[in-house]
Amino acid sequence: MSDTDPTPAELMLSLRRPSPEEVEEMRRIGRQPGACGLDAKGNFVFVREDGRREIRAHKPPRSG
Repeated sequence: MSDTDPTPAELMLSLRRPSPEEVEEMRRIGRQPGACGLDAKGNFVFVREDGRREIRAHKPPRSG
């Protein structure tokens, strides 16, 4: 590890609070065909070739 490497605490903080530039880059990547991830409701979604999002798996309901 060099003097310029972030500490584990700094690294965790940067992952929890990405910069505005990082957030915009993640959005850009997430709009590309073939991208996949979770939507705001927790469903697994896939970006189709035409740009539409397709839910591939619904988030299971929480059991109490």
